[in-house]
Amino acid sequence: SWPEVLRALLLALAKPPAPPGTLLAEALELLGQHEHHALPFAHKLALLRALADAANATAYMAQVCADHAERRHEVYQDHRRELTAHAKLVEDAADPKKLKAA
Repeated sequence: SWPEVLRALLLALAKPPAPPGTLLAEALELLGQHEHHALPFAHKLALLRALADAANATAYMAQVCADHAERRHEVYQDHRRELTAHAKLVEDAADPKKLKAA
């Protein structure tokens, strides 16, 4: 059944296993007895967090995050260059010596 597949997946992915008494441990225990829709919200959230943490721990997600950080850095550098160039233009336009030379 779907709840048992989810339970088995989370038990296999949990490194280290969920400590007894935690919401995740309780959710996994309840999932062995009930459908996931019957679990309290806090337990559903604990299951979702465990799935998200497992997904975020993959090499693929690490690469996605690294690519995003690299792209963001490039955009910030471009923006900084544009601001510097604009500030130079404004400074040059305000310099009376440069106005006379032109």
